[in-house]
Amino acid sequence: CNACHVAKGRLHNYLEGVVQRVGDDYLKLYLTKQDSLIESKDKYALSLKEAWGNMGNSHNFNYTEIQLKELIEYLR
Repeated sequence: CNACHVAKGRLHNYLEGVVQRVGDDYLKLYLTKQDSLIESKDKYALSLKEAWGNMGNSHNFNYTEIQLKELIEYLR
């Protein structure tokens, strides 16, 4: 994650509070099926993609449920 995202606790950490803003279930979906959200015209996913210059990369990771839970706890 650190290749693109600022580490927790650093200045300008735009991921701070993301779990509280979008919730666990949405964050899991965003991390594993971002393309599906974009295709379904999800407003939040589209706004994030636009904010990052419509970059071609996306979050379609194959995390296990345990990995997702741990990642969300880290972000919390």
